[in-house]
Amino acid sequence: MATYYINADTGNNGNDGSEESPWATLAHAYDNTIANDTIVCQDSVATYAYVTDTLADRTIQGESEDASGAIFDGAGAGLLGWTCSGTRIFSKLTIQNIIFGPTRSGVFFLSTATSASLVINQCIFKDIAFTGGSTSYHTGVVSMYSGNLNTIALSNCAFYNILGTAYSGIIYASYGCNNVTLTITGCSVYLNGTVVKIFYKGGGGGTAPSIVVTNSIFQHTASTAWATGLSASATYTCCNNITGAPAGTGNITSDPLFVDGDNGNLNLRPASPCIDTGTLI
Repeated sequence: MATYYINADTGNNGNDGSEESPWATLAHAYDNTIANDTIVCQDSVATYAYVTDTLADRTIQGESEDASGAIFDGAGAGLLGWTCSGTRIFSKLTIQNIIFGPTRSGVFFLSTATSASLVINQCIFKDIAFTGGSTSYHTGVVSMYSGNLNTIALSNCAFYNILGTAYSGIIYASYGCNNVTLTITGCSVYLNGTVVKIFYKGGGGGTAPSIVVTNSIFQHTASTAWATGLSASATYTCCNNITGAPAGTGNITSDPLFVDGDNGNLNLRPASPCIDTGTLI
């Protein structure tokens, strides 16, 4: 296991990938590393290019705890996303400005993977649109097509300015998958556009995943559905303007009072009913 570096400001793919001499692009770094290596995205003023690519068995992480220094920007283009397999860890990244669809796609797209795991921690997802689709062609931030998949864990992530369709799930979309356990912990989701569902499972068979949500906040400025085609449990979670949200220990439905959700400030105001209502994990 080794660690390599990329930098959108000073990197060059002719460098050796060290901290002092980073590469420029994620694609080059992936092609020049091996399974279980770590790719560190150094803080940069310029954004990293978010392009359709295949990523497996790597840790990809930014330097800043708030994900502000490692921004992957899709330039408003229609893309298929990052196809993932094996064990992947994504941490402290901002992913923004992307249009997905109308085919199978997603920020993280998993297809025919076996015994896979996906960990997403301290990431920000914003200004993303899922377009088109059908019951067979779905889209989502995490989008699974088929295969046996083990564990997917999202923790301490933020989502805002996400647009969807009747065939998209904001957090998760599934088609023909089995053996999936998905946990969501400490995430904040603010939806102010056309979004139909939080969790969505399309047609085509497969076993509905097991989804467990804890210590998270979901708010829509109008209304959206919690889940279609599957069920998801939640405890110590706020679901405001979310229809069909599950009853559970410590759950509330009040306005969480984000400071400025429209502009991505998902901190809580002092009067928020969500303060000190979570549980130790």
